[in-house]
Amino acid sequence: MDNEGRKKLLISEIKSGNCVAFIGAGFSAPAVHTWTELIDKLAQNTELTDGVRDQVNSVERSIPTRMSDSTAKYRIISRALSEPVLFSFESNYPHLAIVLNKNHPMYASIFAQISREMSDHTFESRPLLALLTGWSYVESQNQSDMTRFHMQEMRYDLSRSLANGRVSEHVEFD
Repeated sequence: MDNEGRKKLLISEIKSGNCVAFIGAGFSAPAVHTWTELIDKLAQNTELTDGVRDQVNSVERSIPTRMSDSTAKYRIISRALSEPVLFSFESNYPHLAIVLNKNHPMYASIFAQISREMSDHTFESRPLLALLTGWSYVESQNQSDMTRFHMQEMRYDLSRSLANGRVSEHVEFD
């Protein structure tokens, strides 16, 4: 039977009630968007209470992101963290989510710089993004528990130094 014959048979079977058409979730995506887009829009809503925002963030972290959805291997997420770090990361295979801590004193400056860097698509013009993604990648992929522990401690130390303003006050350029 050729394709035309299969189509006619399928339509006949559906009309006679012998077959049910099953349409997957992707069928409606062009009209109503994907779950990831919906959760991202909810996460950006400034009118959410903290409890609801925590639930949205929890759902956002639990949604698997496929490489076919994007060519990006890293995601930048802004969220208040209880840790005193400027940034952290979460592995959401195949992506690595870099979480900027909204509670850190340098958050606004770092976020503004990253936003500027995102508008330029050359690697050389993205030094902060390169540093954050490089650090997160190396720390997350390292096989040695001891090395990962030391990198985490260095990330905490760096974050504390930036929060206290001790880094930039003693810099000279030649």
